[in-house]
Amino acid sequence: IIVDFSDEPANIFADQVTLDHMIIGDADDNSFQGDTVSLIIKDRATNWLQAYPAKNKSGRSVVVAFQSYFGPNCRPKLIFSDNSKEIQMACEHLLYSHDTSTPHIPQSNGVAERAIDKVKSGTRCQLTQSGMPHECWAWAQQCYCFLANVTDVDLVIGKTAYEHRFGIQYAGHCVPFGALVDFVPNAKWQRENVPKAGTRTVPGIFLGYEFQDGGRFRQKYRVCPLSAFETSGTGLPKGNKLQVITVPRLVLEPHQDKCTFPLYEARRKYTTTIQQPLPVGADIRIEFDVEDGVEPVSSEPPAQRHDLGPGNLSQPGDLSLIHISEPTRPERIGYGGVWVEKK
Repeated sequence: IIVDFSDEPANIFADQVTLDHMIIGDADDNSFQGDTVSLIIKDRATNWLQAYPAKNKSGRSVVVAFQSYFGPNCRPKLIFSDNSKEIQMACEHLLYSHDTSTPHIPQSNGVAERAIDKVKSGTRCQLTQSGMPHECWAWAQQCYCFLANVTDVDLVIGKTAYEHRFGIQYAGHCVPFGALVDFVPNAKWQRENVPKAGTRTVPGIFLGYEFQDGGRFRQKYRVCPLSAFETSGTGLPKGNKLQVITVPRLVLEPHQDKCTFPLYEARRKYTTTIQQPLPVGADIRIEFDVEDGVEPVSSEPPAQRHDLGPGNLSQPGDLSLIHISEPTRPERIGYGGVWVEKK
């Protein structure tokens, strides 16, 4: 029988906590802050889920994540993980009770594995619908985890993780990652381009939430000015870097039930001409400028169409660096029911 926790039930926060590292990939997958890994922590009683990106997989980064997750006045009863030396070192340093899963059997740490799969899927969705570059994955996964904590309702107890942990309902904005928001700039340099007689707000891209050690919302939001992106071209950040601003207030329209994702629209309209012939193994960049769900009429028989599956994308939703793996020269290249003329 494979179990991943002790027989003692988890009733309150920090009774039983499971965690595992999510390895992002090689150097090309680093975030804008240089993060290469992320520690995913989930509480068994409240389903409180958080992600902690880090530049390396070290015992020190695990200690920092523990201190942020539990806060200053909370001590876990049991930490359950795989046989990671970094996690073991952190638990010994903080004198936490630590139990491990069976080596080489991922099912013995099934709760953590499912939590990682959930965060992966949520991060992909955040990046796909927003049009944000892959290097924003660290902000995207933290934003997703917080939104899951304040919106996902446990069907057994009828509460969200935020309400179950803190005893109150979340009262802030629920804004998806990458959405267009207006914010009031704090610093003087942020207000330099604001018209004297115009509105005092600045358009920006929403990047997530700020919270205290212990997970409580700080009533502050992460944004980046819209002017930092190439909104009229590729939708990518200018200079390949972003400056995150923490603001206490967002300006949203009353009863706003829809969000605008300007970077998704910008990248969707950006088109790069493809020169023929295409050599085998060539890397090309394609963006689509067609109506959603509409496929241009093609006179080519299906056998002559070259369908690029999701595995050929450098990242879901990025629609860039599509890899041609067959020695064919079709007149159109298709992905997701959309066909683009080769010029």
